[in-house]
Amino acid sequence: MNLAHNAVRFFLGISRHYSRYGWIWMLALLIVVILTHHWKLAYNYTNSLPQTLFAIQLGQKDVERGDYVAFYPPKSATAGNEMPFVKKVVCLPGERIRTYGQQIFCEDKPVALAKKISLKGEPLQKIQDQLLGEDDYFVLGTHPDSFDSRYSNFGPINRCRFIGKAYPIF
Repeated sequence: MNLAHNAVRFFLGISRHYSRYGWIWMLALLIVVILTHHWKLAYNYTNSLPQTLFAIQLGQKDVERGDYVAFYPPKSATAGNEMPFVKKVVCLPGERIRTYGQQIFCEDKPVALAKKISLKGEPLQKIQDQLLGEDDYFVLGTHPDSFDSRYSNFGPINRCRFIGKAYPIF
């Protein structure tokens, strides 16, 4: 009898709680569902950018110069691994990339300096002069040792590889 009485009290307490605060729980559930379908967190494990944590707006592929973008680089850039990168957009589709020595220019403005040797001691080939295609973006990290579009086996990133627009959190 005592167990049945406690069970009834428990369920009546839950019922009162739900009738008072149920809208909060439903709103919280709705927010979680919306955020997990439209947003994702990304952690930067390297020094390529000063920020460590990014919020990714999934599917947002309309980016401008200076925006951060999350994407899957070509397999040649990651030894075949599918790992997302976050970089800053510095050149847009239709813009011309030129190189003079190790210096890289976008529309005749200097944007990066390519290294000849990686931190692992491997040779690096800089990108060739080119006009970016209609959906191609030149992306960079801010660190001089960042592996990004300045190197030929990374190259420009096509919009179809974008995961979404990235917003630095910290």
